[in-house]
Amino acid sequence: DLVTGKRIGIGLASDGLYRLPIRVATALLTAIRKTDKRREDCLQSFMYWHERFGHLPFGILKHLFPDLCSSFDVSSISCDVCQFAKHVRASYPLSSSCANEAFSLIHSDVWGPSGIHTRQGFQYFITFIDDFSRATFIYLLKDRSEVPRIIETFILLVHTQYGANVKTFRSDNAREYMCRPVEEFLRQRGIVHETSCSYTPPQNGVAERKNRQLLN
Repeated sequence: DLVTGKRIGIGLASDGLYRLPIRVATALLTAIRKTDKRREDCLQSFMYWHERFGHLPFGILKHLFPDLCSSFDVSSISCDVCQFAKHVRASYPLSSSCANEAFSLIHSDVWGPSGIHTRQGFQYFITFIDDFSRATFIYLLKDRSEVPRIIETFILLVHTQYGANVKTFRSDNAREYMCRPVEEFLRQRGIVHETSCSYTPPQNGVAERKNRQLLN
């Protein structure tokens, strides 16, 4: 000890290092093992709840179970399923055609089926996003065949309740959007139907991004 001058140990030279033999108390080793075991148990339980809540973000889960996260740093863990499931393709250039009034351009997409149905049997939902205000309307569906009726209901709602007319309707080219009832209804009301190319969901990016926001 540099202060007291007392010898506290002897280091034996070995391969250029001085090895200092130290006896570690059994109680200390036991405490360390228990701490490591508790950390592993808490981390495992934390990941179980993460999966049970449909891969809820770690930050939100930390607020729900603060005691469960006291033994580890949430920012140091990751979930492979979340990383792979939330990957997206390279984004397309930003569209230069933006609406200058509410409801003149509507983006739409259908999501589903869900692996778990509601008690009423709903397993899909359809979104309508106003390009101007980003206001979003969501309708639950039991089957994709309901899409034509819901589109008509929404467009009439906009006209009656908001005094606005939809001028352009943008969607992907799924068959529920390309069917005769939808095309005929849009044609009769003078609404231009814009569809994305096959297998290019980024072209319908506003609606696709809204789905991720709702599900994440």
